[in-house]
Amino acid sequence: MIYVIFALVVVASFLLMLNQYLKGTGKTQIGAFLGLLLCCLVIASFFVAGWKAGLGAIALCIPSTRMSRRLAARTASWIYALPYRQSGHYPGLPPKPLERISRAIGRPFDITEEIPQQITSGRTAEDVLLDYCVAQAEIRQVMAECKVSRDDLRELYFDLIRAGAGQWRGGHWVAASALAYPKTLRYVLEGKKNAQEKWRIAGILCTYFETGLLLSGNIGEGH
Repeated sequence: MIYVIFALVVVASFLLMLNQYLKGTGKTQIGAFLGLLLCCLVIASFFVAGWKAGLGAIALCIPSTRMSRRLAARTASWIYALPYRQSGHYPGLPPKPLERISRAIGRPFDITEEIPQQITSGRTAEDVLLDYCVAQAEIRQVMAECKVSRDDLRELYFDLIRAGAGQWRGGHWVAASALAYPKTLRYVLEGKKNAQEKWRIAGILCTYFETGLLLSGNIGEGH
């Protein structure tokens, strides 16, 4: 019986993580229910098999949650790709440094605020993001090919925010990840060069980081 409870703890931990990558009005309620279910399973393990098993169930929750993050993100990506009837290639969760930067930078943005006030008042999270980007050889290569500077990347980030890419999709803060991956950076720069609508570019980026789909005529085509 205790092994059944342990198995249910692993499943509930996975579903709890999966819920974080899904959208919907009932997301908060589902998360609360799954959290309560985990608590009940842990308590049940104490009654069924004693305190050692109970502590084992508690210890199991932490690695189960951490190990299921990437699987949950990929599962959510697969779910969101289903309506397109295509097989997406989800880029995966961002690397740990980019994830930390994204969590610092991924906040509500007031488009009425003057950008110079935001980026000139000392070192900001945006500066750390740009440091991360230009430290990567592949990003520098794209920058050199497209003849853009660090300041151009800064301007591009805020352009993406204003266009609607300031949101979380598939575990990515889209406006940040768009600059941090060579494929998406190249796409954004080429779209800007070809005067494509900024809102359309932002929408395609959101779809890409959520589903991994390379929609026809969009990200990565021809590369």
